[in-house]
Amino acid sequence: MDQIWLYIARNANFEIAERLVDSITSTFPLLAANPGLGRHRPNLGEGMRTFPVNNYRIYYRQDIRGRVRILHVKHAAGMKRSSLGNIYPPKILLPSLPRLDTLLDKLNQHPAAPNWCITV
Repeated sequence: MDQIWLYIARNANFEIAERLVDSITSTFPLLAANPGLGRHRPNLGEGMRTFPVNNYRIYYRQDIRGRVRILHVKHAAGMKRSSLGNIYPPKILLPSLPRLDTLLDKLNQHPAAPNWCITV
C-alpha cells in the first residue's frame, strides 16, 4: 500500500492518494464480513480470492480460523497470470510511513476487526 500511496501522491496529489488508500482499506471490513464476495481464484492457490477496488485487486483468503487474510493489493494492469503462477503470494505490504499506526488503529476499531488479519 505504501508503493500505491507514494506513486499516486507523486503523480497526482496527496488527496487522491489518501482517497484511494482509504477506498481500498475500507473494503477490508466488507471482505471480513462476506469472505465469499470476491472472485474465487484456485489457479493462484488454495482458497484464493480477488476483489476489485477501482483499478486495483485485493488478493485474499480465509485462514483456518475463518479470518480473512489480505495477501496482496495490486494494480490490475500490472498483474499478469504468469507473475503469480501457483506460488502463494506474500503478505500485504502496508505503508511504512508514519500513517501506518493511524491506519491500523482505524482498521482495528472496526466491528469486523476480529474477522481479519493484516500482517506487517
